[in-house]
Amino acid sequence: MSKVNAAIFRQDLINSANANSKRSNSSIGVLDIFGFENFDSNSFEQFCINFANENLQQFFVQHIFKLEQEEYNLEAINWHHIEFVDNQEALDLIALRPLNLMALIDEESKFPKGSDQTLLNKLHQRHGTNRNYLKPKSDINTSFGLNHFAGVVFYDTRYLVKYSGTCERRQTWSRLLYYYIGASWTRTVTPSVPICSSLSTCQGTSSFRYTTILFALP
Repeated sequence: MSKVNAAIFRQDLINSANANSKRSNSSIGVLDIFGFENFDSNSFEQFCINFANENLQQFFVQHIFKLEQEEYNLEAINWHHIEFVDNQEALDLIALRPLNLMALIDEESKFPKGSDQTLLNKLHQRHGTNRNYLKPKSDINTSFGLNHFAGVVFYDTRYLVKYSGTCERRQTWSRLLYYYIGASWTRTVTPSVPICSSLSTCQGTSSFRYTTILFALP
């Protein structure tokens, strides 16, 4: 760590930056692939963050376990199968299966009379029997649970429809989320779909745009 700090905060660079009245220090980015969030009240923000981390975990599983073991089988290597936890079913539930969670949130956000209760009823009806979907113990509870690879997280639907909606009152969060995700990722990757360059050009609900960006990554 001392070497990293020394490389980032070199005194000669700091002095040079001060002399030119411009900041030109080096920087470093750290990605925590196990950065799941689980608070007392989890909203659409935590839902998106945990969805992204679920995808990162599947990337790890795919390349470290699945593909490697397939290669061993193709080369007829004598080895013992390694047991691992595959979180693909959780990803299917969130964004890949027909009428997945993201699709239902996106759909409900478009309805003028869409509410947290109508969304919750649809989620229960569609996915109530899925082993990775958890219903609350009380009927007055507005949350639903997801069995992520890192643990169970309950999301409050009062903050899902509100923050993912498309009406004028709800657009601020949606546009900011899409804009800043796009702005950060386009510096390092070239997605296969266009990403909006300004807040005014962002269209669609936040859940739709988030999945579009995430699946555009190579």
